[in-house]
Amino acid sequence: MAGREAGTVKSDGRYRTVFVLGKRLYVHRIVWEMHHGKIPNDMCIDHIDGNGLNNNIDNLRITTRSGNQRNKKLQSNNKTGIPGVIITKSGYLVTCSSKHITRTNDFFEACCARKSAALLDGYHKNHGRISL
Repeated sequence: MAGREAGTVKSDGRYRTVFVLGKRLYVHRIVWEMHHGKIPNDMCIDHIDGNGLNNNIDNLRITTRSGNQRNKKLQSNNKTGIPGVIITKSGYLVTCSSKHITRTNDFFEACCARKSAALLDGYHKNHGRISL
């Protein structure tokens, strides 16, 4: 219908899709290709703000699958509120990309160490944001 967004939201509520010639296509991929051309097979489209329904071109970026994972929301089972900062019996363990960074008794120091390691390792600044 004129003036309305095309397609339907998938049952999981995460992405908008359309069917073309019986094939399901993701709207964010169509929007990207309309502006920038074909997406290489080894690349994916990331929603910068984490909202899979926000298909504004300014909210989309092309990246590798690894890069897409480096812009994830905070996991619901996270106990500290910071990805890669884990509470242990002896304080805080800091990891990044499955690598041990440091151990410390100071939460702020742990958070700073994780954020620094994440930025140096190519994580997006939005990585670990809280879902609303």
